[in-house]
Amino acid sequence: MLKIILKDLDIRISELSKFLGITRPTLYKFIDLYENNEKQLIPKNYLEVLEYIENNKDSTKNHILQFLIKRTGEQSPLQRIITELPSLNYSEFVELKKIIEKILEGK
Repeated sequence: MLKIILKDLDIRISELSKFLGITRPTLYKFIDLYENNEKQLIPKNYLEVLEYIENNKDSTKNHILQFLIKRTGEQSPLQRIITELPSLNYSEFVELKKIIEKILEGK
């Protein structure tokens, strides 16, 4: 079910795994454990993310990304800008972040 929800939200497994700082195979393993009701084997911080996605399946990709960013702590000005962009994917996020960081460093 989670794979379908992610697909419906246009969130790729590779995007989500990078955002969470884990490998794609690890995320697939966590999703399989979740879908097989073996949730106790998933580390709490990842379980909370999967539960949030399942419980907010009628939400938007941007809403889910905002939740993920908020979980990492206080939003930086860059993160606030990023979350306001409606359909930003992970690679676009990374590229925009690099550009802004170069501008801020004066390069």
